[in-house]
Amino acid sequence: MAVALIGGYAFTAGLVAMIGAGLPHWGMERVEAATLGAILGLPAYLVIIIWVASSVRPLRTALVIVVAALTMILLAPMLAGGA
Repeated sequence: MAVALIGGYAFTAGLVAMIGAGLPHWGMERVEAATLGAILGLPAYLVIIIWVASSVRPLRTALVIVVAALTMILLAPMLAGGA
């Protein structure tokens, strides 16, 4: 269950960062993109927790969550133009 809480939080943080950094490239204001990312973060976090709790193969699920979270967290600054 720790994967659901910690991994889900990291995944959600990466998702919010990617949305906040990516949508301004398509014409959305930065503050609106960050707000939309925060709004979409809560359902994403809940989906991750439910996914981990109902998973038949929790190690594979944990690996997918961690790899996706790290990928999004590392790519968001490049998408924002900070790296």
